[in-house]
Amino acid sequence: MPPNGWVLSGPHPLVPQITQRRCYDTRVPVDVLRGVVMMKAATKKRLARYWGYILVIILYFGWFEIHLDPVVLVSMSSLVVVYCLFQAPVPCCALTRRYGYCRNNAIGLLRGCHLEAHKWQNLRLLVKQQAWAQVGRGVFHSVSGNAAALSALAGIVSASAAAITLVAH
Repeated sequence: MPPNGWVLSGPHPLVPQITQRRCYDTRVPVDVLRGVVMMKAATKKRLARYWGYILVIILYFGWFEIHLDPVVLVSMSSLVVVYCLFQAPVPCCALTRRYGYCRNNAIGLLRGCHLEAHKWQNLRLLVKQQAWAQVGRGVFHSVSGNAAALSALAGIVSASAAAITLVAH
């Protein structure tokens, strides 16, 4: 499907080519008539990758502006925590053989990168109480790690407060 304002033309109807001729007519575009919101694939991928951070913003407004029901707040907060622990894009933070941190991208705070030895290294380090500082140094050395860790903490606090509010009423 060509972008809005572009015209399909070509030597054969089965092989269309996009040309840069613009349509300046006053008719309503076909996309609007169908009710389909056209969005670039990269935008859809970005929204799918960062949906948890969008949910954090909605959660903030749900607490302070809209005053949502505590059940909704608990469920949204739980989704934020699950997103941050298992899906948020963060650095890997696994220790390498040279005692540096892996620079690959990981999926979630508890999981590692694509390397098999790094898959669950952060979770294993959290089980050992002595290694918590090491995990903290690894997570907090980048902006994406800070954002995921603080969002997870905010989600835990929000879920706890909403659960207390739900039990109190």
